[in-house]
Amino acid sequence: MIHSLSEAFVYAEAQGIPPATLLETVNSALFQSPFYLAYGNVMLHPPTLPGATIELGAKDLGLLREAAAARHSRLSLADNLAEVFREAQLSGLGGEDWAVGQYRMAQRRGILRS
Repeated sequence: MIHSLSEAFVYAEAQGIPPATLLETVNSALFQSPFYLAYGNVMLHPPTLPGATIELGAKDLGLLREAAAARHSRLSLADNLAEVFREAQLSGLGGEDWAVGQYRMAQRRGILRS
């Protein structure tokens, strides 16, 4: 959810739409979700103290992937997100709130260079 919202914000920005406008529109017209609203607001207004960090998310994601592998299954979304978290940590975002860090990574990954 956070990753898709991050990418939606990046796309909206590229279209000249403020992310806050997208969040308000999606959360009032399309569906209503306290989770989208809460995480969207965290992403747009980063807290001084993170609720959960990218580092903690990476650890938990690692445990999930290990559990899946132990049952001979693979979770491609978890694999993709693990790569994003790894890049975030290498970029110095490991201590950021995980929603903020994912948004920052979506911003970095979403810029095409010609």
